[in-house]
Amino acid sequence: MRPLGPAGRAVRSPAAWLLTLAIVLIALNLRGPIVALAPVLDEIKSDLALGAVVAGLLTSIPVLCFALATPLASTLIGRLGPERAVTIGLAGVVVATLVRSTGGQAA
Repeated sequence: MRPLGPAGRAVRSPAAWLLTLAIVLIALNLRGPIVALAPVLDEIKSDLALGAVVAGLLTSIPVLCFALATPLASTLIGRLGPERAVTIGLAGVVVATLVRSTGGQAA
């Protein structure tokens, strides 16, 4: 049972606040590279002469990848635990962001 503060509310330890902060920072790091397409979508449409439908499909690719990767993620979490699975996810985002920032067409 948690200790109660003066107002009868549960007192959270510094470790709980640190964990909450870590989760928020991880979520922000995982979200950035995925939504990075939206601000430059107009430039991509004009440079590649894409129509609105194709551009819309382009923005839906991350959502489709999430749907396809969910079974793999569930298996990974079950086998390795959530801490290692999040670490692997962050490492994957870092590697993909570095590859994408090389600027070549193959990347």
